Amino acid sequence: MTRELAKTVVNSLVVSKVDYCNSLLAACTQQQTDKVQLVLNCAARVILGGSKYDHVTPLIRDDLHWLRVPERIMFKLFCLLVYKALHCLAQSTSS
Repeated sequence: MTRELAKTVVNSLVVSKVDYCNSLLAACTQQQTDKVQLVLNCAARVILGGSKYDHVTPLIRDDLHWLRVPERIMFKLFCLLVYKALHCLAQSTSS
């Protein structure tokens, strides 16, 4: 399997599910988000062909340009808020 094919498969099956659940993951504890981070770490190893003993943080940051799970959650939520504000989709608080 080529690196590009592995990246496409992992993005479609793993990363998309992590991004889909951002609103739920925002309320999770660090222990729970650490488990999701382990999934992304394994996905990075699959793409880049690393062993389970390789340090994966530089690979995720430098080669794949992925954010860590807490930063990823905050980024996606801020994007959603900005989108809603720009398109006048935010709920009004006045009654």
